[in-house]
Amino acid sequence: MKIVIRNMAKADTDSVLGMMRDLAVHHDQLEYVKIDREQFVAQAFREHPSFGVFVAEAAGELVGYVSYTLNFSIWAGSTFLGIDDVFVKPGYRSLGVGQQLMTYTRKEAERLGLSHLKWEVEKDNHRAIRFYEDLGASLRIKGVVTWRNESEKGQLAAGAPEIM
Repeated sequence: MKIVIRNMAKADTDSVLGMMRDLAVHHDQLEYVKIDREQFVAQAFREHPSFGVFVAEAAGELVGYVSYTLNFSIWAGSTFLGIDDVFVKPGYRSLGVGQQLMTYTRKEAERLGLSHLKWEVEKDNHRAIRFYEDLGASLRIKGVVTWRNESEKGQLAAGAPEIM
């Protein structure tokens, strides 16, 4: 089976959003997916996109994706690629699609002169951890702390200082 890895095109939007929802359902986190199609397109295809997506295509069908953002490490003084999602449709897992997606992502980060790639994995997702380690990535155990704003509009909570 021939897999083509490429940048997401606007025409891929619905397929990528569908896979993103599938991933969220798989992790029982669908309630956290707030982005709608209009916002997705606006953020992904503006002059300076908020995020990027690489897609895996087999016989004209999208079968996986990696979404990412570019971030700046203050300590390192350099920009790195932060992977948000890695997803391969169930019927295409263990066929090398994920490896091709990750390899492509790494090469693109190198091509852009980025210092490193970083992403998170659930500590009990042993299959994914093995997959990443087999790619040569190293796992660093570190807790992830989140503090969600109560406002759906993303406004600062009452009494919190503004960041300027």
